[in-house]
Amino acid sequence: MQRQRSIFFKATHVQKSCVRASYEVCVIMAKNEMFTSCEIIKQCTIKMAKSFCDDKLAKNLETVSLSHQTVSRRTAEINKQLNAQLIKEIERSKYFSVALDKSTDVTDVSQLLIFVKTVYEQFSIKDELRDLIPLPTSTKGSDTYSALVSVVEKYVDFPNDRA
Repeated sequence: MQRQRSIFFKATHVQKSCVRASYEVCVIMAKNEMFTSCEIIKQCTIKMAKSFCDDKLAKNLETVSLSHQTVSRRTAEINKQLNAQLIKEIERSKYFSVALDKSTDVTDVSQLLIFVKTVYEQFSIKDELRDLIPLPTSTKGSDTYSALVSVVEKYVDFPNDRA
């Protein structure tokens, strides 16, 4: 009976490790904006494991899912989790402020960067880049305001008295 349990434990442990490894690679890929290179990384790690004569590790690495769809889905899940955490941070804070910056990317599209600074009871402060919004038409005050309102309404429940 104990031997049968250990077989199930090992299988579950390997599956959990594969999912965790997949998420870890997705985080690194997202930070480096290399969303299409995951399968190449998988092939490289398998070759490295085989080079070190670790066929068991190579076999486990083959089960790590790093397809384009999986990486895209996991990156979206990570983003959703980070957004939820930031909303909780804003709700937990005593005060918060919003800072804006305009920039132009390499394709000449104006970008609005929205930063949130939160202040807590103990006067600890935290700064976060909340959103990056393209402003394809113009950088007029009305366009900037509309972009800001759309982001603020998404994250903070303000009364609608702008009329």
